[in-house]
Amino acid sequence: YAGDYYWRVRALDEKGETLGVYSDTDHFTVDASIQRCLVATFGDSITHGGGAVSFSPASLQYSYQSYITVPVVNLGRSGDTSATTLERFERDVLPIHPLNLIIMTGSNSLRDSGFTAESIISDLEKIRDKCEANGIRPIFLTLPPINPENILRAFRIPTDPNWHQKMSDVNAFVRKQQYYIDIE
Repeated sequence: YAGDYYWRVRALDEKGETLGVYSDTDHFTVDASIQRCLVATFGDSITHGGGAVSFSPASLQYSYQSYITVPVVNLGRSGDTSATTLERFERDVLPIHPLNLIIMTGSNSLRDSGFTAESIISDLEKIRDKCEANGIRPIFLTLPPINPENILRAFRIPTDPNWHQKMSDVNAFVRKQQYYIDIE
């Protein structure tokens, strides 16, 4: 949203105890004269910045937005499933109303046995339909493979043994869309 924003950070240890002091305050302004942004990205931790377990948002080589040569509004949220990404469309995407929305979501759904390929595809179809109903071009990204061993080590939860087939089915759907980028 348009306005002036200020931020600072400080570190906490595993017990929640403060390490050091707050950083210096930094500032940025979102210009109110900008009517619509050209590109926004929407999805899970891969969109948000690479995933806290694998890479931090500061590791720009793992942030696909860093390869886009125009300004991008990042609407990613770590931990999202395809369903939670869909749920926040009106709240997060419509106020920005980008001309183009790059969508990559469903990786967390792949690893969860509670999601089927059909349910992920249904969520993607609904996101696409919401984009089109609001004059936004949906541009889908295929899902990359996941690493069940890292997921187990980091989260102590097993990955659905059918994740690879679900990924193949979702990516086959994505490749049938009018606008998509195949990163698999």
